[in-house]
Amino acid sequence: MANFYVDTKGPYSNIENTINIMYKKYKNLNLAKETINFNIVDQFVESDVENYITAIQIRIED
Repeated sequence: MANFYVDTKGPYSNIENTINIMYKKYKNLNLAKETINFNIVDQFVESDVENYITAIQIRIED
Protein backbone atom coordinates (compact mmCIF):
# COMPACT_ATOMS: atom_id res chain seq x y z
CA MET A 1 0.00 0.00 0.00
CA ALA A 2 1.34 3.42 -0.94
CA ASN A 3 0.26 7.01 -0.44
CA PHE A 4 -0.09 9.73 -3.02
CA TYR A 5 0.41 13.25 -1.77
CA VAL A 6 0.50 16.85 -2.90
CA ASP A 7 1.04 20.15 -1.11
CA THR A 8 -1.43 22.91 -1.85
CA LYS A 9 -1.04 26.60 -1.11
CA GLY A 10 -3.86 28.97 -0.26
CA PRO A 11 -7.00 29.11 1.86
CA TYR A 12 -8.66 26.00 3.23
CA SER A 13 -11.60 26.61 0.89
CA ASN A 14 -9.31 25.49 -1.98
CA ILE A 15 -8.63 22.04 -0.50
CA GLU A 16 -11.78 20.36 -1.80
CA ASN A 17 -11.11 21.64 -5.33
CA THR A 18 -7.50 20.41 -5.18
CA ILE A 19 -8.67 16.96 -4.06
CA ASN A 20 -11.19 16.81 -6.91
CA ILE A 21 -8.47 17.74 -9.41
CA MET A 22 -6.23 14.99 -8.00
CA TYR A 23 -8.95 12.35 -8.45
CA LYS A 24 -9.61 13.46 -12.04
CA LYS A 25 -5.96 13.82 -13.03
CA TYR A 26 -4.90 10.50 -11.52
CA LYS A 27 -7.98 8.44 -12.30
CA ASN A 28 -5.68 5.66 -13.54
CA LEU A 29 -4.64 5.11 -9.90
CA ASN A 30 -6.96 3.29 -7.52
CA LEU A 31 -7.17 6.17 -5.00
CA ALA A 32 -9.04 5.64 -1.73
CA LYS A 33 -12.04 7.84 -1.03
CA GLU A 34 -10.61 9.13 2.24
CA THR A 35 -7.98 11.85 2.40
CA ILE A 36 -5.69 12.91 5.20
CA ASN A 37 -4.86 16.60 5.36
CA PHE A 38 -2.02 18.09 7.39
CA ASN A 39 -1.73 21.79 8.06
CA ILE A 40 1.91 22.67 7.37
CA VAL A 41 1.57 26.44 7.52
CA ASP A 42 -1.66 27.61 9.15
CA GLN A 43 -3.27 30.46 11.07
CA PHE A 44 -0.96 29.93 14.03
CA VAL A 45 2.16 30.93 12.06
CA GLU A 46 0.79 32.92 9.10
CA SER A 47 -1.87 35.64 9.01
CA ASP A 48 -2.31 35.68 5.20
CA VAL A 49 -4.54 32.74 4.14
CA GLU A 50 -2.96 32.79 0.67
CA ASN A 51 0.25 31.52 2.29
CA TYR A 52 -1.31 28.55 4.08
CA ILE A 53 0.17 25.21 3.02
CA THR A 54 -1.74 21.96 3.40
CA ALA A 55 -0.36 18.48 2.64
CA ILE A 56 -3.02 16.21 1.15
CA GLN A 57 -2.49 12.44 1.26
CA ILE A 58 -4.58 9.78 -0.44
CA ARG A 59 -3.91 6.05 -0.10
CA ILE A 60 -3.37 4.11 -3.32
CA GLU A 61 -5.28 0.87 -2.96
CA ASP A 62 -4.25 -2.42 -4.49
